[in-house]
Amino acid sequence: MYTLIFSKAGHVTKSALFDTRVPKDLENQLIQARKFGMDLFKVPDGAEIPKEVTKPVVKFSWSDAIEDFDYDKDYADARKEEMDGVKKQMEEQIATIEKAKADSLTKARAR
Repeated sequence: MYTLIFSKAGHVTKSALFDTRVPKDLENQLIQARKFGMDLFKVPDGAEIPKEVTKPVVKFSWSDAIEDFDYDKDYADARKEEMDGVKKQMEEQIATIEKAKADSLTKARAR
C-alpha cells in the first residue's frame, strides 16, 4: 500500500491510496501508467481545516474486470461529497470571520 500526498501552501492537502497488489501471474508484467487529476482548493485565511480532509479522497486497486488498476468510484464519489461539504463549511466560516471583522470596525468607527 502506498499513499500519495498532494499539497500546496495555503491549500487543503489531499491524498490518494494505492493498493499495488496484482494477481500472481502478472507480478512480472509491466503495468501501464495511469493519469489522474487532483484538485486542491484554497484554505481561506482564518478558517479551520476539518479533520475529514485527512482521509484519502480516492483509492486505487487491481480490478480483475478490466485487468488493470482502477479506482473505487463509490468511495471517490462519497469523498467528493464530503470535500464539497468541507469547502462550503470553510467558506461559511470565513464569511462569519469577515462579518465579525466588519462589525468590529463599524463599532470602532462609531466611538
